[in-house]
Amino acid sequence: MHRFYLLCLLFGLFLYGCSSNSSSPVEPASSTSNLSDIAFTENQSDSGHVLLGTWVVEFDVENLTATVEPVRDSFADSFHYNVGAMLPIDIQVNSWDAVNEIMDVDVTVNNTSPYRGFDLRLIIYTDDVGHLLLNNDGWIDFFDIDGGQDINPFMAYAKEDQFRTFRPDEQYTENLQIYMPGRNLGVRFTIDASFPFNCREPYEMVNFVQEEEIYSEEGWSSWIQIEVHDWQNSVDSTIIYAEEITGETETPLTFLGSYIWGIDLVNNTAAPAGEYPILVKATSEEPFDLNLYDYVTVEIEEASEIADWTWLVYMHESNLGAYAIQNINDMEKAGVKPFNTNVIVLWDKDGTPDDVILQIEKDPGGFNPNIISPEVDDHGEVIPSGGLKMGDEETLEKFLRWSFENYPAENYALTFWDHGNGPFGIVPDNHLVKYCCNGLSIWEIRDACKTALGEHPEIDKFEFLGFDACLMAWIETAYCLREVTEITIASELVEPATGWNYNTPIELMNETSETVTGEILAEDIVVQYLNSAYNGKTFSAVSTDALLDYVIPALNDFAVELVNAMPDKRSTIGTCRTQCGEWGAYCDEGYVKDLGYLAELIGDASVPQSLVDAALILVDEIENSMVAHGHTGDGTSPCPYAETGLQIWFPSGYNSSSNDDKRADYARLEFTDTLWDEFLYEYDD
Repeated sequence: MHRFYLLCLLFGLFLYGCSSNSSSPVEPASSTSNLSDIAFTENQSDSGHVLLGTWVVEFDVENLTATVEPVRDSFADSFHYNVGAMLPIDIQVNSWDAVNEIMDVDVTVNNTSPYRGFDLRLIIYTDDVGHLLLNNDGWIDFFDIDGGQDINPFMAYAKEDQFRTFRPDEQYTENLQIYMPGRNLGVRFTIDASFPFNCREPYEMVNFVQEEEIYSEEGWSSWIQIEVHDWQNSVDSTIIYAEEITGETETPLTFLGSYIWGIDLVNNTAAPAGEYPILVKATSEEPFDLNLYDYVTVEIEEASEIADWTWLVYMHESNLGAYAIQNINDMEKAGVKPFNTNVIVLWDKDGTPDDVILQIEKDPGGFNPNIISPEVDDHGEVIPSGGLKMGDEETLEKFLRWSFENYPAENYALTFWDHGNGPFGIVPDNHLVKYCCNGLSIWEIRDACKTALGEHPEIDKFEFLGFDACLMAWIETAYCLREVTEITIASELVEPATGWNYNTPIELMNETSETVTGEILAEDIVVQYLNSAYNGKTFSAVSTDALLDYVIPALNDFAVELVNAMPDKRSTIGTCRTQCGEWGAYCDEGYVKDLGYLAELIGDASVPQSLVDAALILVDEIENSMVAHGHTGDGTSPCPYAETGLQIWFPSGYNSSSNDDKRADYARLEFTDTLWDEFLYEYDD
């Protein structure tokens, strides 16, 4: 370490004694020392600031050393008065970054006098070379030199002291990162202090916050705020100079209390994306016009045409109009994150041709019965003049195609909203699949999705495809949709009319749009549904990849073992089937079973060990395929306490002519690719 004892011309820095502590930063304790004992000269200003000395430091980058010389010019002389005190300074050169031209030094200031002062600051002067203290604590305008800015950066000392008091026989060290462009290794600095009180201007500005993204389109804004600390609590104004963004030379902030000043910063100039260093000035006008400055960074994001998420809702109102409005209000409570998330609703209003596409926006009033989201003009690409036919596969295909083109995103989700009847219709019908959304079958959903996705190879699958509708959590449904979605979300039983809770998952999507996954959102949807649904409900989200890779092979093995056990254990299998309950009791057809529960019962029955093993493996694979699942209540009929997340068709008389249409539908669902239908054929009772 190279020690340089610099004779600073130390007029009046350390006053009163060092034996007592001040009870207030503006009321030093009394002492036998007397301020009148020190002669005053022209370097004492009314503001209480004194320039203690100006020096030039020359750095040797080869040896990592420094030499210091005092500046003796008219500027320096006008601010010096020598009272014989010494201000020893230790300079430790740590490193020289030749690439970035940054000198790293530790500067220690020692107080060897019997006096104390306040708010000691080492100032690195800006100049025509471009020297700059990068890790500064702020900027002040008391002193400057020719060729430099009107304000200069400083490093404050004794910051760990409550009142930043520089006491006798103490020393403080600060690390300085000095930018020295063009290897101009001579830097001019000075030391400033305040007496007989702490400095009367604000002493620090900290904790700058930009709450939201500001985008590179005119009108986007974000709340910004900063803390301004002042010993006398006399800050009159805080101003930012952000003309490149605001279009205004000065923009005043509003005092919010507790040292906090803030404003809604608006991009009035359509400033492009980037980081903007914004100068902030805080002023104490009384009794003097004293300022503190600091630079903060405001970030402006590119108004990207590609969002992180687009969530599509295919909403057929049926006779659920009030609940459709409630769910849209729930979406508006969360709103969207502009340029990052989209929620688009195709809304077929019941009994009216006034069908619309809504681009969901945040309702500033929170949850209320008024829909505030704007209607989007699709120019007839989705909604024909006579209104929507939601049960038509072509309508879904048009909606998906139009959405992909107008709301491009990295990730897509799709929800079907309406009554749902699973593979069986409420209205007596001989078909396996009646409808969802006014007659839209599962294979029609599959085909429309495959067509639209095929036209956009950049989109692999939907991250999740969900049914805000009753009775859709079938293994046959998930299997049919395996090529168009990563996750299928549905209920094994009926849903309450209120349906899903949209607010929470949309908020989660907005808050973490760049990192949130379909699994995270699907799990949240399941959890929120179960938290809000009434007693005796089920809900599940299944990974279609896991279904294909693990559950279906396990199901095939289970089916083979069932067939093998049939000659001796038909009655036992039938008993388990009856014990499993009628999970389709709300439908026209009652032969619907929870697949995992059925396997559990058979695994506990008196059947061959190979069948027991196959049953238990199937139970495990179903559980492992679940992103999330669960039930509510105490197990009222039809026994949701036994749910495992997926139902399956297990009819009687599978081979009868009355089931011809249902067997044909099974082929359309592609579930005849599995061996389950072979078991049903053998079991036919």
